[in-house]
Amino acid sequence: MVIHRILLVYMDEAAFKYLNQQIDLIWSYVGDWVGDHGFRIFIILLFAYLVKRYGGQFLSRIFHSTIRKDLYPTKTDRIKRLETIDSITNAILKIGVVIIAGIMIVSELGINTTPIVASAGIIGIALGFGAQSLIKDFTSGIFIIIDNQYRVGDVVEINNEVSGMVEAITIRTTVLRALDGTVMHIPNGSITLTANMTMSYGGIEEDIVFNHDVEIPKLAIVINRVGEDLAKDPVYSKMVKEAPHFERVVGFTLDGIKVKVLGRTTSNDSWEVRGEFYKRLIPALRKAKIHLPTTQAISVTTKKSA
Repeated sequence: MVIHRILLVYMDEAAFKYLNQQIDLIWSYVGDWVGDHGFRIFIILLFAYLVKRYGGQFLSRIFHSTIRKDLYPTKTDRIKRLETIDSITNAILKIGVVIIAGIMIVSELGINTTPIVASAGIIGIALGFGAQSLIKDFTSGIFIIIDNQYRVGDVVEINNEVSGMVEAITIRTTVLRALDGTVMHIPNGSITLTANMTMSYGGIEEDIVFNHDVEIPKLAIVINRVGEDLAKDPVYSKMVKEAPHFERVVGFTLDGIKVKVLGRTTSNDSWEVRGEFYKRLIPALRKAKIHLPTTQAISVTTKKSA
């Protein structure tokens, strides 16, 4: 019995010693791995975070300092262009950082990345045939930026179907916000026709019908006076580039004589200026005893300038 107990104690001590050795070995391995690969993975993640966090700001500063101001007619046009470039640059930067950091981390884990990269190429070719619309969206978005068709902040009409202010241009979609607040996401590849209403400047183009007995010289004086007063107003003087004015007689309709009124405003301000112009024109016409036909219809068009 004594010998049996001695053997049990000895075996327990041997097992405990072996277990301690294995634990020390594991901790040593883990410590070496963490000290080597773990530290490198931490550096990769830290560097990726810094690039994603500050890389866009750095590139934005470069664009802001290198893009010449004289290339754009107004400061607003330049800001819109820069915001659009910043949007697409940040999107591409974030995707690139994630892909590169992922490959580097996989390599640090001891996995050979060569087959992964090769497989990714093959998969990319295969997906290319099944994702042509995605590629089309991407390339179309790039050409929208290069051609400067529209920028963040512009008011546009796309495909004669939807219109609104451009909130963002991503590598895949154009985001519009309508006047009622509706947000629309339009794939760039589906855009075939774009009407930019606020490129460089906004315009006022109005066709107004008056009674057949209207005195044209008197009418022209009233319209021009209202437009000039509006252009001199401290509130609207910075918005008006060319005062709304009588342009010409367009022709006759069953209701009366149609005349055209033209004007030019700064970008995005044509609607506000037009509203104020009509607000002032109506009482001025009444004071001059110039009447509109009871079936009056006003054709409103925003000038699409290049």
